Amino acid sequence: MPTDTPDLPIAYSPKRAAELTGFSVRQIYRFLEAKAITGRRSGSRTLIDGDSLRTYYASLPAYVGGRSMPNSPQLLSGKRRRSRHV
Repeated sequence: MPTDTPDLPIAYSPKRAAELTGFSVRQIYRFLEAKAITGRRSGSRTLIDGDSLRTYYASLPAYVGGRSMPNSPQLLSGKRRRSRHV
């Protein structure tokens, strides 16, 4: 077995994958359906490939504080939206 990789699990349950990443269990299944991460079946169990989960996480953009996301309503309209209370 290679020694260049720390002792990380090779697979996670969808629930554990959600706990580790902060995503919901439903979102984990959506990532599987979109082929953003890979999984395997063992009987009735779904197992999430640990390397694919780490690769997906590493591919996410870094957070830059104070900046709007590229598709946020504020950025698209050029103005900040304020709700009006009557």
